[in-house]
Amino acid sequence: MPIRATAAALLLFILPASLPAQQPAPEALVKALVSADRSFSETAKVRGCGTVLAEMFAPDVTIPAGPRGVLQGRDSVLALYAASPGFATAKCSWIPMRGGLSADGTQGFTYGAMTQANADGTSLPFRYLAYWVKGTRGWQVAVYKRLRAPVPVMPTTMRMAAIPPAYIAPRTDAAAQRANEESLAEAERTFSREAQTMGLGPAFIKHGSADAMNLGSQADSAFTFGAEAIGTKLGDGDTSKTSPVSWGPDRVIAASSGDLGVTIGMIYPNAPAADGSRAKGFPFFTVWRRAGPGQPWRYVAE
Repeated sequence: MPIRATAAALLLFILPASLPAQQPAPEALVKALVSADRSFSETAKVRGCGTVLAEMFAPDVTIPAGPRGVLQGRDSVLALYAASPGFATAKCSWIPMRGGLSADGTQGFTYGAMTQANADGTSLPFRYLAYWVKGTRGWQVAVYKRLRAPVPVMPTTMRMAAIPPAYIAPRTDAAAQRANEESLAEAERTFSREAQTMGLGPAFIKHGSADAMNLGSQADSAFTFGAEAIGTKLGDGDTSKTSPVSWGPDRVIAASSGDLGVTIGMIYPNAPAADGSRAKGFPFFTVWRRAGPGQPWRYVAE
């Protein structure tokens, strides 16, 4: 009996180690990302915008900075924000409206509505889009945009999360990673190239997902949802089958699972400046998703 008992106990000890590890559920992972976003917001209500964004931003965070082009580096980004009215002493809060996640659980995005409460009692509404990367310090923002809004955005319910069908363990294959990044870069280049011959609106309809989001401009009071609506708005009735602008990626970040990534670059008017030189461009970043390697990339947030 003692021998049998010992053998049984040993079997119970060894057996769990031989079973495959339970894979995390994408639903739980995206909830954790959205929770992290909300947690930063709660802290910013107390500690202030600049202090919390410094913790939330990755050291190499990148933003589209209007006439300045693409701005990279946490210190540079925060210095630019600090120069805007009221920011240095303001408290901020925001409400995420949607989250999305890569299949390997290392990258994701959120977007929503933000309020900057200034020390003088005034407040400024914004819409925001954040692309996150998970590292040793947890979730941090790698690419970010906050856009001034004419009126506050009032989120009602969370939109359905953009999640993969299953979790895939992160990969370390350098060649596969380069292939992921190049396929995403080429998707952005193809988007611009096809816009020149089919028109801007139709290109936005073709290359966007049905659940895509467009932040709009400072004149817009709300987000635009859906590739069809986005393309119709940006096309603005133009039937010329040409585009007034061209663009391309200067930098790409992609998850090792090859299903989520972000492109960062510049958009340039096709018409030259008055002196014949190339017209000044303006920066962009776009979040892309696809069902898996070999499937077409579609923009999901920009």
